[in-house]
Amino acid sequence: MERRRIAVAAAVTVLALPALWWAKRDDPIAQPSPAAIGAGSGLANATGSANGVGAATPTPGYLDGTPITASETTAAVAGPAAEEAFKRGGLATFRAFAGDSQRLCALEFLPGGARVTIENTDNGKKVTCLIQRERMDDGVVVVLDSSLFAELSDLAEAPIPVRIRW
Repeated sequence: MERRRIAVAAAVTVLALPALWWAKRDDPIAQPSPAAIGAGSGLANATGSANGVGAATPTPGYLDGTPITASETTAAVAGPAAEEAFKRGGLATFRAFAGDSQRLCALEFLPGGARVTIENTDNGKKVTCLIQRERMDDGVVVVLDSSLFAELSDLAEAPIPVRIRW
């Protein structure tokens, strides 16, 4: 009994789908003609010439006839600004460096001897220091000499958020 139902359903489907397609093929909504969308006739373009020689280039637009504006055709390129190409943010803390080390800072990700600018992102104050390369604790990006740190912020506020530029 189940096989007969499946066979009848298959036969109805095989007959019904082509009949529906045949009935809908002249419907302009189902298959719009070139005249309905303003495209002209088959071989002729906007100027009426069949081969396109001497034809004016049509302006781009939407199907409803509104033209595309310049702001819709341009795209913004995402990427860092030139001044921001070499910077890194993180937390800074302090300690007393040995000897005459008032302009030293410790970093892990840049070579020793390089000069960097450290900016406190809370207040905008900046200092410049020479890098002494060493391994950092988790979460800390730079360790400044205590006198340098005092130029950026009060020692009691450590660690502070900073931006490092090189």
